[in-house]
Amino acid sequence: MAFFRFLFHNQLMEKSSSKGFGWVIGMVVVLGAAGTAVWFSQQPAPSTSPQVATPAPANPVASQTPPRSLPASSLENRPAPPTTPTPSPEPAPANPARAAAALEEIDTVLRDQSIPLDAAAQRLVRLASDATVPDQIRNDALQHAMNLLPDEAFNSVDAMIKTKATPPELLDLLFHEIHNRPVEVQLPTAFLLMKERAGEEISQQARDLLSFHLEKDLGDDPSAWSAAVQEATAKAAQATQ
Repeated sequence: MAFFRFLFHNQLMEKSSSKGFGWVIGMVVVLGAAGTAVWFSQQPAPSTSPQVATPAPANPVASQTPPRSLPASSLENRPAPPTTPTPSPEPAPANPARAAAALEEIDTVLRDQSIPLDAAAQRLVRLASDATVPDQIRNDALQHAMNLLPDEAFNSVDAMIKTKATPPELLDLLFHEIHNRPVEVQLPTAFLLMKERAGEEISQQARDLLSFHLEKDLGDDPSAWSAAVQEATAKAAQATQ
């Protein structure tokens, strides 16, 4: 720009006297156009990269989130709320009249002081052996009998042991009772339980008790057990005399 101004000044001074005002105007126009061209040449070129618009999808993309599944316990499959269970009635005795009579007999035997103890024990044993009496009452009768039955009369329960229909609970009660009795009562009763209740759990328990007292197991020979029990019982009886 300074060069053009200098040139213009010199030309103006040299030709001011000989040329007219029109020539000056022409020079101004030329210089203005040249200056404008120089100014544009110094400006940074505008970016020619067009902005690419993101095209809209032709069809909307469905969501990739899977739909929520219904819970397993839907209303259709949900069980009905529990109801308060109706308590089952206690089973009635097979023979209410016999049960009432058995209870009355137990009460009489225990209260009547005129009945000898051994006689009272025998009555209770017979009541415990009666299959027409409910099992719970039979169990009560046998427990009372064990409290009254003397050692010398303990073999009165042998018939109960030999009866196959005797409930296991009564046999268990007898087996536990003989542990409180002397050896001469334990051994014969245990041998009878082992022999008569073969194949039952009580038979093995009785065999273990015999093996403990005899200090040996005689296997499956009943005669060998019988002879050993008789011998051990006789020795125990002599020792107490």
